[in-house]
Formats: sequence, C-alpha cells, structure tokens
Amino acid sequence: MKKNILFCLYLCFFSALKAQTQTAQVATAGTLSEIAKSYLNTVTNLTITGTIDKRDFITMRDSMPNLAVLNLSDVSITAYEGEPANTIPANAFFSNTRLKLSTIVFPKNIVGIRKFAFQNCSNLKNLNIPDGVTGIGENAFGACRGLTELKLPSSLMNLGNSAFYSCEGISGTVVIPDGVIKIGEYAFYLNKINEITLPVGMLTIDNDAFGGCFDLKTIRCLSRKPPVLGQRVFTGVSKNMEVYIGSNMELYKNAEWGDFILKQAAYPNIGVILINSKSDVNVTSSESGIVISEKTGRKVLIDNLIGVQVESIIDGDDTVILKVKQGEYLIRTAGKTIKVII
Repeated sequence: MKKNILFCLYLCFFSALKAQTQTAQVATAGTLSEIAKSYLNTVTNLTITGTIDKRDFITMRDSMPNLAVLNLSDVSITAYEGEPANTIPANAFFSNTRLKLSTIVFPKNIVGIRKFAFQNCSNLKNLNIPDGVTGIGENAFGACRGLTELKLPSSLMNLGNSAFYSCEGISGTVVIPDGVIKIGEYAFYLNKINEITLPVGMLTIDNDAFGGCFDLKTIRCLSRKPPVLGQRVFTGVSKNMEVYIGSNMELYKNAEWGDFILKQAAYPNIGVILINSKSDVNVTSSESGIVISEKTGRKVLIDNLIGVQVESIIDGDDTVILKVKQGEYLIRTAGKTIKVII
C-alpha cells in the first residue's frame, strides 16, 4: 500500500514537472489557446515555434499566469487587426502585474516593439533586444522595475515617449544608437543610469526624458550642435553632472547645457546627413564624395545636420554626388542608418 502511494506521488510530481516546460508548435496563427489548453495554468517555461499573431500574445498574457521564461526565437509574427507583421504587438503583456515573466527571447526577425508591450512586467529581468529592431514604442517597457541593465540595438531609430519610464533598476551606462535623433518625453524617467552617450545625430531631447535620474553623473555628447532640450529634461540631476563634448563649446555654454560642467573630449569627426525619402535609396562612397541615387525618380530631399536642404534629387536626375571633406558620415534614410567613410 505504501509503495502504491509513493508511486502515485511520483507520477503526480513527474506530470507536474513535465507540464512546467513545454514546446508549442503553432502551424496556424491564433491557435495557441487550443494547442496549449492542457497546460495553460501550469506552464512556466514555454518555447513556441511556427507562426503567431496578436491573439496568441493575448493567450500568453491572460491565460498563462505562471509563465516565466518565453522563447520566441524561431517564431514568425504575422499581421492581425492592425498590428503589423514582425512586431511585438501593442499591449502584448500590458498591465498584468500577476505575470511572472522574467525572461523573453525575441524572434530573430522582429523590427519593432509596440506601445505598452511589456508595461508593468515588474519581474522581467533578462532583456536582449535584437539588432534589426528599429522602433521601441510608447511605454513599451514602462515600470519594468526588474531590469538592471540596458543595451539598445544598433539598428534603433525611434525611441518612444516613456519607453523605459520608471525602470528603477536600470543602472550603469546606456548608449543611444547612431540612428536615433530624438529621445521621447519621460523616456528614461526615474532610472538609475550613471552615464549616457548621445550620438552625433541627436537633435532633440523631449520633456522630462531624464527627470528623476538622480544617479546620472556623466553625459558624452557627440553632436556638434547642442541637442535642443525640452522642459525639465534633467529635473533632479545634480548641476555637477559632467557633459563631455567634442566641439563648439561656446554653443553648448549658451544653450541649456551650460547649467552643467562642460568638458572638452576628443570624439571622432562624424558628419550627419538626413535623407527625407519614403523610398529606399542607394548610398555609396567614391573619390568624389558621397553618391546618393534613387532609381524610381521620386523626389528626395537631402538635409544637413541642422535641417537645411542642401541638395535634391528630382524626376529625371536620379543621382547626386555630395562633395564633402574626408571623414566618416552617417546617412540616415528610410528605415536605416548607413555609415560611409570618404
């Protein structure tokens, strides 16, 4: 009798253990709830392969209360009800403070993380945003207080309002990628960041972006022209913060940056050119300069760092050569940032 009881207990334990780690093969997007119905309440570690959409994220958010580790590396995300393909949908895990999600492995081919995707996922600790992601939406990681470090992908171009709002555990150094020209309001509000590197193309930092970052001691600003600051950008930050700049000390002194300790630094001399085009353009370098071509004949405006048009490509003239000094240049165009060396 005793052996039978022990055997039954063993079977129960083994069944529970098996239920905790699962792999779901989703052949048709929107069917995860049916595939996983036997372990929705017990799964803790889940690997999904195949094709999913917004409906499957709702299943994970609302019907898997014990989900802690999620591997989506071999998943393809399709468009559904206004949510574009290859993006983590808006509200994917929003405001579900019951969630135990601590680790997520993103799909290899995602290009965006939509607004409120992980809002209030306070247990989320391990975050590796893959290269290829160009946009992080509003409040995408708001109040993810378990995060302790942040590495942004080099492909990033758009950083939404409150993207990392109240992520009180993030500390150390955060490097803003080359393609980002604007930091949204409240983007890093109430973080514990110690140091920020701003790229050469940074133009604007919106209201309260670094408000309440009491541990912020150093900013390294590669931009030749001082980024325009909104209101209360550095509320609560010590006036003893050191701002290292590569050139144009007087411009920084006469701007809002003069409130802090400005120091000269030797940064690479990188130029920035903004190309306003909805279509893709080809950018190469030659001995004559930067060669920009647009094969569909659509109008392309080429701006310098401060937004002044310097050249244009119009119908019948699909190539232009920008004669520039030798050096490194960042060309920011539709959906990408290209670095060329002359």
